[in-house]
Parts: sequence; C-alpha cells; structure tokens
Amino acid sequence: MKRRLTSAPVLAIPDTSKPLEVFCDASYQGLGCVLMQEKRPAAYASRQLKSHERNYPTHDIELAAVVFALKTWRHYLYGSRFQVFSDHKSLKYLFDQKELNMRQRRWMKYLKDFDFELQYHPGKANVVADALSRKRVQMSALMVKELELIEKFRDLNLGLRLSQGHLWCSHLKIPNDFLEEMRAGQKEDANLQQTTEKVKLIQDRMRATQSRQKSYKRRRPLEVEVGDHVFLRVSQMTGVGRVIRSKKLSPKFLGPFQITRRIEPVAYEITLPPQLANLHNVFHVSQLRKYVANPDHVLEVDDVQVREDLSLNAKPVRILDVQSKQLRGKDIRTVKVLWNDKTNEMTWELEDEMKNFYLTCLVEK
Repeated sequence: MKRRLTSAPVLAIPDTSKPLEVFCDASYQGLGCVLMQEKRPAAYASRQLKSHERNYPTHDIELAAVVFALKTWRHYLYGSRFQVFSDHKSLKYLFDQKELNMRQRRWMKYLKDFDFELQYHPGKANVVADALSRKRVQMSALMVKELELIEKFRDLNLGLRLSQGHLWCSHLKIPNDFLEEMRAGQKEDANLQQTTEKVKLIQDRMRATQSRQKSYKRRRPLEVEVGDHVFLRVSQMTGVGRVIRSKKLSPKFLGPFQITRRIEPVAYEITLPPQLANLHNVFHVSQLRKYVANPDHVLEVDDVQVREDLSLNAKPVRILDVQSKQLRGKDIRTVKVLWNDKTNEMTWELEDEMKNFYLTCLVEK
C-alpha cells in the first residue's frame, strides 16, 4: 500500500505505428481529453473555459473539446489514422451538416487536416475525460510539485489503515524542517496573506464588540424610592425641552425634584416647580437621573411665563431700530424689538403686528 501511494503512475509512450484513440468531453467549467493507446493512457490535457466560451451552445463546447485535443497532440496525430470519441451524439454527423456557423466553419477547416473517425461514446463509459472537463483547476498546476512531495511523503513516519474503502492516518511526526518550508511557502502566497489580514481584522472587530458588551454586564436599571430627589433630563424632543427657552448652553438636567409616588416599575411621579406646571408630572425612568445631595447641583429654571400652548409670554421693552424693505413692489417696515427676558433678546418684527399687539411701546422714528 505504501508503495502504491508513493509511486507515481507511469504513462504509456505513444507509438505512431499503432492506432491512437482520443477521448474528449466538455462541460460549462472546462474541457478535458485523454490520449490512449491499447487501452493505456498516454497523455492528459484539460483547461478551463474562457469567459466568452461559457456562452457557447452545448454542441459548440463539445466540438471545442475535440479541436483542443487535436491542437494539443497534433505532433502525435498529424499524418496518422486515429479515432476520436465524444459523448455528444450529434458530433457523429458533423461532416454531414449542411448549415454551419462561422465558428464551426473555422474549426471544420482545421479538422480536415487530420485523418480521424469521430464516434459516439456514452458519457457513463467516458469517465476519465468527463472528470477532467469538470475540474475547476488545471491538472498541470496540481502536478508541479508531485515528485518532490512524493519524496518527502516517503520519508515521513506514517502508519496507514484501510477500513471499508476509507483511509485512516495515525498520528504523524512531521520534522521541523518540513514545517518551516510550509510556513515559508505560506508567507510568499499573496492570496493567503490577504486572507490572513482579513481574518485578523474580523478578530479585532469581534474583540472590540465583546469588550463593549462586557461594559453592560454590571449595569442595572435606575431604582429610586419615594422621597428621593432626581434630576430631570432636558431634551428638545420632549415637553421639558419645549418649555425651556432654546439656547446653545441650556442645561442637560433640571432639578433636583422630589419623587412623590411610584406609578410603575419604570414610571415615577415627581413634584414640579410652578414654571413647569404645564407638564405632566409622570416620567419614565430613562428621563431621570439619581441625585446625590450636593448644593452645587441645584439648577434653576428660567423665570419665564408660559401660556397654555407652551409659548412664551414676553413683553417688549423698547424699539431699537426701524428698517424698510421692498417686497413685490410693496414697502414693508420692520422694527428691532428688545424683550424683557433675562437674555436681553432682540428680534426683528413686522411693524403692523407690533402696532396691533403692543401699540403703546412703539416709538416714532
């Protein structure tokens, strides 16, 4: 068994004085052919289909396998009588066809230089050429290091056992020099290095994700008791953010406010100041932040008057400036108003609207 595994098969040497046989087969993966003499293989050949060849019909692909075989072994076949076997039955009547396309005519012109007989061979019997045509890689690429690997395989301390058609290998004792050669070969492989870099990148991202998830391991939901004080989160998307005048340096939290009742495990009722009386006093736990007693944490709400529609009730102090603009042929007058809030905000308003609401505050310019 060891001799059979470590000995390379010997091909027959073609003899031009004896009849030769060519077995061809094709698939949508590649072309395969075998040169045989007296039922012994003399040579193998195969190749993958090119991108444009994958669009050929089945008849042309099978004919391409025949042309490929004759071009490969033309130095053996030219000038001698031989037989070509294919599992595509329509090729048997190739020379009797009246209508041929341009590709078939070009190939037929090349085939007429050979003296051969094309015969049909069932696909089940044509196993060798069929296997070659379905290979995704070329056999020549697989046999480059064959003899060198066989010599190294023979020197290994290897035990074999056959059981029901399966091959079982015992524990291998591989020398260190053999492993070093394997590592050196892997370092020179550009495709393998690219794959290794991608695997390392995936590992780093998975490690970062796991560390992020571990940060939530000891995290617990906020739990407060009745009588505790909490901060109220300010968000422009909630009612709290709409009540407070919008400004860049607005506080993120207001309070502290005292909890008066627990409605649900995640809902609490708090006591709000008069400035926030228009808000509902029940909040979700995500809008609260536990307060630790410290006088520096007290944040006051702006002393502003809010209407029922949550708009501000501000009054003008005086008119600072007046401007006149032309819009669609009309003269529109605007005034610059100073309001009575803590920010001393100044805005431009229409003069007509200011006359309707704050007539006594206007000053003639």
